[in-house]
Amino acid sequence: MITSMKSSRVIFIKILLLGAVLLSLSVFLRSATLDLYPDYNTYYYGTVNLINTDNPYITTESMFAAFIYPPFSLIFFTPFTLFPYSVSENVFTFFSITCFFASIVILFKIFEIRILNIFGLVLIILLLNFFPVKFTLGMGQINNIILLLITLFLYFYLKTKDELAGIFLSIALSLKIFPILLIAFLIRSKRWKIIFSIILSIIALYTISYFYVGHTTFFYFFETTLPSIIGSQADAYYNQSFSAFLNRAIDNPLLTRFILIISGIILFSTSIIAILKQKNADTFLELLCISNLIILNLIFNSIAWQHHYVWTIIPLLATLFYIKQNRINMKYVTILALSFLLIAINLKDPQAFPVLIRSHALYGAVILYCLQLYLLFQSQKDSKR
Repeated sequence: MITSMKSSRVIFIKILLLGAVLLSLSVFLRSATLDLYPDYNTYYYGTVNLINTDNPYITTESMFAAFIYPPFSLIFFTPFTLFPYSVSENVFTFFSITCFFASIVILFKIFEIRILNIFGLVLIILLLNFFPVKFTLGMGQINNIILLLITLFLYFYLKTKDELAGIFLSIALSLKIFPILLIAFLIRSKRWKIIFSIILSIIALYTISYFYVGHTTFFYFFETTLPSIIGSQADAYYNQSFSAFLNRAIDNPLLTRFILIISGIILFSTSIIAILKQKNADTFLELLCISNLIILNLIFNSIAWQHHYVWTIIPLLATLFYIKQNRINMKYVTILALSFLLIAINLKDPQAFPVLIRSHALYGAVILYCLQLYLLFQSQKDSKR
Protein backbone atom coordinates (compact mmCIF):
# COMPACT_ATOMS: atom_id res chain seq x y z
CA MET A 1 0.00 0.00 0.00
CA ILE A 2 2.76 2.43 1.00
CA THR A 3 4.79 1.44 -2.07
CA SER A 4 1.76 2.06 -4.28
CA MET A 5 1.22 5.52 -2.75
CA LYS A 6 4.88 6.44 -3.30
CA SER A 7 4.70 5.25 -6.89
CA SER A 8 1.56 7.31 -7.52
CA ARG A 9 3.23 10.35 -5.97
CA VAL A 10 6.30 9.94 -8.20
CA ILE A 11 4.10 9.64 -11.30
CA PHE A 12 2.16 12.76 -10.29
CA ILE A 13 5.37 14.74 -9.76
CA LYS A 14 6.72 13.57 -13.14
CA ILE A 15 3.50 14.69 -14.86
CA LEU A 16 3.80 18.14 -13.25
CA LEU A 17 7.45 18.38 -14.26
CA LEU A 18 6.69 17.30 -17.82
CA GLY A 19 4.10 20.08 -17.97
CA ALA A 20 6.74 22.55 -16.73
CA VAL A 21 9.19 21.24 -19.34
CA LEU A 22 6.65 21.79 -22.14
CA LEU A 23 5.86 25.30 -20.86
CA SER A 24 9.57 26.15 -20.61
CA LEU A 25 10.15 24.70 -24.07
CA SER A 26 7.39 26.84 -25.59
CA VAL A 27 9.00 29.98 -24.14
CA PHE A 28 12.46 28.76 -25.16
CA LEU A 29 11.42 28.21 -28.78
CA ARG A 30 10.14 31.77 -29.16
CA SER A 31 13.71 32.53 -30.15
CA ALA A 32 12.99 30.78 -33.44
CA THR A 33 10.37 33.38 -34.36
CA LEU A 34 12.36 36.63 -34.01
CA ASP A 35 12.64 39.17 -36.83
CA LEU A 36 16.33 39.91 -36.30
CA TYR A 37 19.31 37.95 -34.97
CA PRO A 38 21.92 40.73 -34.70
CA ASP A 39 25.09 38.66 -34.41
CA TYR A 40 23.99 36.24 -37.10
CA ASN A 41 23.50 39.25 -39.35
CA THR A 42 27.22 39.94 -38.84
CA TYR A 43 28.21 36.33 -39.53
CA TYR A 44 26.12 36.20 -42.68
CA TYR A 45 27.02 39.53 -44.28
CA GLY A 46 30.65 39.31 -43.17
CA THR A 47 30.88 36.08 -45.18
CA VAL A 48 28.97 37.64 -48.08
CA ASN A 49 31.46 40.54 -48.09
CA LEU A 50 34.32 38.04 -48.34
CA ILE A 51 32.60 36.28 -51.24
CA ASN A 52 32.31 39.69 -52.89
CA THR A 53 36.12 39.98 -52.48
CA ASP A 54 35.91 42.55 -49.69
CA ASN A 55 37.85 42.27 -46.44
CA PRO A 56 35.09 41.42 -43.90
CA TYR A 57 37.22 42.81 -41.05
CA ILE A 58 37.09 46.26 -42.70
CA THR A 59 33.93 46.35 -44.83
CA THR A 60 30.79 46.64 -42.69
CA GLU A 61 28.16 46.92 -45.42
CA SER A 62 24.75 45.53 -44.25
CA MET A 63 26.38 44.30 -41.03
CA PHE A 64 24.98 44.81 -37.52
CA ALA A 65 28.48 45.06 -36.05
CA ALA A 66 32.12 44.64 -37.06
CA PHE A 67 33.21 41.11 -37.96
CA ILE A 68 35.75 39.99 -35.32
CA TYR A 69 35.80 36.21 -35.68
CA PRO A 70 38.73 33.99 -36.81
CA PRO A 71 39.18 33.31 -40.55
CA PHE A 72 37.91 29.73 -40.27
CA SER A 73 34.49 31.04 -39.22
CA LEU A 74 34.13 32.50 -42.73
CA ILE A 75 34.43 28.99 -44.15
CA PHE A 76 31.98 27.66 -41.56
CA PHE A 77 29.30 30.21 -42.48
CA THR A 78 29.74 30.00 -46.25
CA PRO A 79 27.11 27.21 -46.69
CA PHE A 80 24.54 29.41 -44.90
CA THR A 81 25.00 32.13 -47.54
CA LEU A 82 23.54 29.77 -50.14
CA PHE A 83 20.13 30.80 -48.77
CA PRO A 84 18.55 34.26 -48.77
CA TYR A 85 19.14 35.97 -45.42
CA SER A 86 15.50 35.61 -44.29
CA VAL A 87 15.74 31.83 -44.79
CA SER A 88 19.33 31.47 -43.65
CA GLU A 89 18.75 33.00 -40.21
CA ASN A 90 16.00 30.45 -39.52
CA VAL A 91 18.16 27.58 -40.76
CA PHE A 92 20.97 28.70 -38.47
CA THR A 93 18.62 29.12 -35.48
CA PHE A 94 17.31 25.59 -35.97
CA PHE A 95 20.91 24.35 -36.21
CA SER A 96 21.83 26.23 -33.01
CA ILE A 97 18.86 24.77 -31.11
CA THR A 98 19.80 21.29 -32.35
CA CYS A 99 23.38 21.79 -31.12
CA PHE A 100 22.11 22.88 -27.71
CA PHE A 101 19.90 19.81 -27.25
CA ALA A 102 22.59 17.50 -28.64
CA SER A 103 24.99 18.94 -26.04
CA ILE A 104 22.51 18.29 -23.23
CA VAL A 105 21.88 14.71 -24.38
CA ILE A 106 25.63 13.97 -24.51
CA LEU A 107 26.29 15.68 -21.15
CA PHE A 108 23.46 13.70 -19.56
CA LYS A 109 25.11 10.57 -20.96
CA ILE A 110 28.51 11.58 -19.56
CA PHE A 111 27.03 12.23 -16.11
CA GLU A 112 24.67 9.24 -16.30
CA ILE A 113 21.50 11.32 -15.91
CA ARG A 114 18.24 9.75 -16.96
CA ILE A 115 16.23 12.40 -18.79
CA LEU A 116 12.81 11.17 -17.71
CA ASN A 117 13.41 10.80 -13.98
CA ILE A 118 12.58 13.62 -11.56
CA PHE A 119 16.16 14.85 -11.26
CA GLY A 120 16.68 14.90 -15.02
CA LEU A 121 13.43 16.78 -15.65
CA VAL A 122 14.32 19.43 -13.05
CA LEU A 123 17.69 19.97 -14.72
CA ILE A 124 16.05 20.33 -18.14
CA ILE A 125 13.64 22.96 -16.77
CA LEU A 126 16.55 24.91 -15.27
CA LEU A 127 18.57 24.76 -18.48
CA LEU A 128 15.64 25.82 -20.67
CA ASN A 129 15.25 28.91 -18.46
CA PHE A 130 18.98 29.68 -18.35
CA PHE A 131 19.28 33.25 -19.70
CA PRO A 132 22.66 32.80 -21.47
CA VAL A 133 21.09 30.08 -23.64
CA LYS A 134 18.13 32.30 -24.56
CA PHE A 135 20.47 35.23 -25.20
CA THR A 136 22.64 33.08 -27.47
CA LEU A 137 19.61 32.11 -29.55
CA GLY A 138 18.14 35.61 -29.59
CA MET A 139 21.40 37.16 -30.78
CA GLY A 140 22.01 34.44 -33.37
CA GLN A 141 25.30 33.60 -31.70
CA ILE A 142 27.57 30.64 -32.39
CA ASN A 143 27.96 29.66 -28.72
CA ASN A 144 25.70 26.59 -28.79
CA ILE A 145 27.90 25.20 -31.55
CA ILE A 146 31.00 25.81 -29.42
CA LEU A 147 29.20 24.17 -26.48
CA LEU A 148 28.58 21.06 -28.59
CA LEU A 149 32.19 20.98 -29.80
CA ILE A 150 33.54 21.20 -26.23
CA THR A 151 31.02 18.55 -25.11
CA LEU A 152 32.18 16.23 -27.91
CA PHE A 153 35.77 16.90 -26.88
CA LEU A 154 34.91 15.82 -23.32
CA TYR A 155 33.02 12.75 -24.53
CA PHE A 156 35.85 11.49 -26.72
CA TYR A 157 38.44 12.51 -24.10
CA LEU A 158 36.75 10.20 -21.60
CA LYS A 159 36.42 7.46 -24.25
CA THR A 160 40.19 7.85 -24.94
CA LYS A 161 39.49 8.49 -28.61
CA ASP A 162 42.23 11.07 -28.66
CA GLU A 163 42.25 11.96 -32.35
CA LEU A 164 38.54 12.82 -32.33
CA ALA A 165 38.87 14.73 -29.05
CA GLY A 166 41.66 16.83 -30.57
CA ILE A 167 39.73 17.49 -33.78
CA PHE A 168 36.61 18.77 -32.00
CA LEU A 169 38.58 21.00 -29.62
CA SER A 170 40.62 22.40 -32.52
CA ILE A 171 37.43 23.32 -34.40
CA ALA A 172 36.18 25.17 -31.30
CA LEU A 173 39.51 26.99 -31.03
CA SER A 174 39.36 27.88 -34.73
CA LEU A 175 35.87 29.35 -34.43
CA LYS A 176 36.19 31.27 -31.15
CA ILE A 177 39.71 30.66 -29.77
CA PHE A 178 37.91 29.17 -26.77
CA PRO A 179 38.74 27.52 -24.43
CA ILE A 180 42.46 27.87 -25.06
CA LEU A 181 43.39 27.18 -21.40
CA LEU A 182 42.34 23.53 -21.76
CA ILE A 183 45.69 22.94 -23.46
CA ALA A 184 47.30 23.38 -20.01
CA PHE A 185 45.24 20.50 -18.62
CA LEU A 186 46.09 18.26 -21.55
CA ILE A 187 49.79 18.91 -20.98
CA ARG A 188 49.40 18.13 -17.27
CA SER A 189 47.54 14.88 -18.00
CA LYS A 190 50.13 13.98 -20.67
CA ARG A 191 47.50 13.37 -23.34
CA TRP A 192 50.06 13.91 -26.07
CA LYS A 193 47.94 12.26 -28.78
CA ILE A 194 45.20 14.84 -28.23
CA ILE A 195 47.70 17.70 -28.29
CA PHE A 196 49.26 16.29 -31.48
CA SER A 197 45.78 15.97 -33.01
CA ILE A 198 44.99 19.58 -32.05
CA ILE A 199 48.22 20.88 -33.58
CA LEU A 200 47.71 19.01 -36.85
CA SER A 201 44.03 19.97 -37.04
CA ILE A 202 44.68 23.66 -36.38
CA ILE A 203 47.46 23.71 -38.97
CA ALA A 204 45.08 22.12 -41.48
CA LEU A 205 42.15 24.41 -40.62
CA TYR A 206 44.20 27.60 -40.74
CA THR A 207 45.99 26.56 -43.93
CA ILE A 208 42.63 26.01 -45.62
CA SER A 209 41.44 29.33 -44.15
CA TYR A 210 44.49 31.13 -45.52
CA PHE A 211 43.83 30.01 -49.07
CA TYR A 212 40.08 30.56 -48.73
CA VAL A 213 40.11 34.13 -47.35
CA GLY A 214 43.35 35.30 -48.93
CA HIS A 215 46.65 36.59 -47.58
CA THR A 216 45.48 40.16 -46.77
CA THR A 217 42.31 39.19 -44.90
CA PHE A 218 44.02 36.32 -43.07
CA PHE A 219 46.82 38.43 -41.66
CA TYR A 220 44.58 41.43 -41.01
CA PHE A 221 42.75 39.35 -38.42
CA PHE A 222 45.94 38.42 -36.54
CA GLU A 223 47.67 41.79 -36.89
CA THR A 224 44.74 44.14 -36.27
CA THR A 225 41.45 42.49 -35.28
CA LEU A 226 42.71 40.01 -32.67
CA PRO A 227 44.89 42.56 -30.79
CA SER A 228 41.91 44.94 -30.68
CA ILE A 229 39.76 42.19 -29.11
CA ILE A 230 42.40 41.31 -26.52
CA GLY A 231 42.84 44.96 -25.62
CA SER A 232 39.11 45.68 -25.53
CA GLN A 233 37.84 47.85 -22.66
CA ALA A 234 34.11 47.34 -23.30
CA ASP A 235 32.23 48.08 -20.09
CA ALA A 236 28.66 47.46 -21.28
CA TYR A 237 26.40 45.57 -18.85
CA TYR A 238 26.26 42.48 -21.06
CA ASN A 239 30.05 42.14 -20.89
CA GLN A 240 30.42 40.05 -17.74
CA SER A 241 34.19 39.64 -17.81
CA PHE A 242 36.49 40.64 -14.96
CA SER A 243 38.03 43.39 -17.10
CA ALA A 244 34.56 44.88 -17.74
CA PHE A 245 33.86 44.77 -13.99
CA LEU A 246 37.09 46.68 -13.30
CA ASN A 247 36.32 49.23 -16.03
CA ARG A 248 32.88 49.84 -14.52
CA ALA A 249 34.20 50.08 -10.96
CA ILE A 250 37.52 51.91 -11.46
CA ASP A 251 38.04 54.97 -13.61
CA ASN A 252 41.75 54.32 -14.12
CA PRO A 253 42.74 52.22 -17.19
CA LEU A 254 46.34 51.76 -16.02
CA LEU A 255 45.30 50.48 -12.58
CA THR A 256 42.65 48.28 -14.19
CA ARG A 257 45.22 46.68 -16.47
CA PHE A 258 47.64 46.12 -13.56
CA ILE A 259 44.97 44.44 -11.39
CA LEU A 260 43.83 42.31 -14.33
CA ILE A 261 47.33 41.02 -15.12
CA ILE A 262 48.31 40.31 -11.48
CA SER A 263 45.03 38.61 -10.59
CA GLY A 264 45.15 36.57 -13.82
CA ILE A 265 48.65 35.30 -13.00
CA ILE A 266 47.64 34.44 -9.42
CA LEU A 267 44.43 32.61 -10.32
CA PHE A 268 45.91 30.74 -13.28
CA SER A 269 48.84 29.64 -11.12
CA THR A 270 46.44 28.54 -8.37
CA SER A 271 44.40 26.48 -10.83
CA ILE A 272 47.51 24.83 -12.25
CA ILE A 273 48.77 23.99 -8.73
CA ALA A 274 45.36 22.51 -7.82
CA ILE A 275 45.34 20.43 -11.02
CA LEU A 276 48.96 19.30 -10.63
CA LYS A 277 48.21 18.00 -7.14
CA GLN A 278 45.61 15.56 -8.45
CA LYS A 279 46.99 12.03 -8.55
CA ASN A 280 45.13 9.15 -10.18
CA ALA A 281 42.14 11.41 -10.81
CA ASP A 282 38.84 9.67 -11.56
CA THR A 283 36.41 10.81 -14.26
CA PHE A 284 34.53 13.32 -12.11
CA LEU A 285 37.75 14.83 -10.77
CA GLU A 286 39.14 15.20 -14.30
CA LEU A 287 35.94 16.93 -15.40
CA LEU A 288 36.22 19.25 -12.40
CA CYS A 289 39.78 20.19 -13.44
CA ILE A 290 38.71 20.86 -17.03
CA SER A 291 35.69 22.88 -15.84
CA ASN A 292 37.87 25.02 -13.61
CA LEU A 293 39.88 26.15 -16.62
CA ILE A 294 36.72 26.78 -18.67
CA ILE A 295 35.47 29.12 -15.94
CA LEU A 296 38.86 30.83 -15.65
CA ASN A 297 38.88 31.33 -19.43
CA LEU A 298 35.52 33.11 -19.21
CA ILE A 299 36.45 35.29 -16.25
CA PHE A 300 39.62 36.60 -17.89
CA ASN A 301 38.33 36.89 -21.43
CA SER A 302 38.43 40.59 -22.30
CA ILE A 303 34.92 40.25 -23.73
CA ALA A 304 32.64 37.71 -22.04
CA TRP A 305 29.11 38.63 -23.04
CA GLN A 306 26.29 36.98 -21.13
CA HIS A 307 25.62 34.71 -24.09
CA HIS A 308 29.15 33.30 -23.68
CA TYR A 309 28.07 32.05 -20.25
CA VAL A 310 26.16 29.25 -21.95
CA TRP A 311 29.49 27.42 -21.65
CA THR A 312 29.13 27.40 -17.84
CA ILE A 313 26.60 24.59 -18.27
CA ILE A 314 29.54 22.16 -18.35
CA PRO A 315 31.24 23.43 -15.14
CA LEU A 316 27.90 23.67 -13.33
CA LEU A 317 27.00 20.06 -14.14
CA ALA A 318 30.54 18.82 -13.47
CA THR A 319 30.56 20.43 -10.02
CA LEU A 320 27.08 19.16 -9.16
CA PHE A 321 27.96 15.59 -10.03
CA TYR A 322 31.33 15.71 -8.34
CA ILE A 323 29.52 16.71 -5.13
CA LYS A 324 26.86 14.03 -5.70
CA GLN A 325 29.33 11.29 -6.63
CA ASN A 326 31.53 11.92 -3.59
CA ARG A 327 28.59 12.46 -1.21
CA ILE A 328 30.02 15.76 -0.06
CA ASN A 329 28.09 17.97 2.38
CA MET A 330 24.98 19.28 0.63
CA LYS A 331 25.73 22.84 1.78
CA TYR A 332 27.95 23.04 -1.29
CA VAL A 333 24.91 22.42 -3.48
CA THR A 334 23.46 25.62 -1.97
CA ILE A 335 26.60 27.52 -2.98
CA LEU A 336 26.35 25.96 -6.45
CA ALA A 337 22.68 26.98 -6.69
CA LEU A 338 23.64 30.58 -5.84
CA SER A 339 26.25 30.51 -8.59
CA PHE A 340 23.69 29.18 -11.08
CA LEU A 341 21.14 31.84 -10.10
CA LEU A 342 23.60 34.70 -10.51
CA ILE A 343 24.62 33.46 -13.96
CA ALA A 344 21.08 32.54 -15.03
CA ILE A 345 19.35 35.88 -14.38
CA ASN A 346 19.20 39.01 -16.52
CA LEU A 347 18.63 42.63 -15.50
CA LYS A 348 16.18 44.06 -18.02
CA ASP A 349 17.01 47.60 -16.89
CA PRO A 350 20.64 47.43 -15.66
CA GLN A 351 20.89 51.20 -15.32
CA ALA A 352 18.35 51.00 -12.48
CA PHE A 353 20.85 49.02 -10.39
CA PRO A 354 24.14 50.09 -8.76
CA VAL A 355 27.24 49.46 -10.85
CA LEU A 356 28.52 46.65 -8.62
CA ILE A 357 25.30 44.64 -8.95
CA ARG A 358 25.54 44.67 -12.75
CA SER A 359 28.35 42.09 -12.69
CA HIS A 360 26.12 39.34 -11.25
CA ALA A 361 27.10 36.70 -13.84
CA LEU A 362 30.78 37.34 -13.11
CA TYR A 363 30.09 36.90 -9.38
CA GLY A 364 28.37 33.59 -10.14
CA ALA A 365 31.38 32.47 -12.17
CA VAL A 366 33.82 33.50 -9.40
CA ILE A 367 31.76 31.63 -6.78
CA LEU A 368 31.76 28.54 -9.01
CA TYR A 369 35.50 28.88 -9.65
CA CYS A 370 36.28 29.17 -5.92
CA LEU A 371 34.00 26.23 -5.05
CA GLN A 372 35.78 24.10 -7.63
CA LEU A 373 39.19 25.13 -6.29
CA TYR A 374 38.13 24.21 -2.77
CA LEU A 375 36.88 20.81 -3.92
CA LEU A 376 40.11 20.18 -5.84
CA PHE A 377 42.34 21.00 -2.87
CA GLN A 378 40.05 19.08 -0.53
CA SER A 379 40.23 16.00 -2.74
CA GLN A 380 44.02 16.12 -2.50
CA LYS A 381 43.81 16.24 1.32
CA ASP A 382 41.35 13.35 1.41
CA SER A 383 43.59 11.21 -0.80
CA LYS A 384 46.40 11.51 1.79
CA ARG A 385 44.28 10.12 4.59
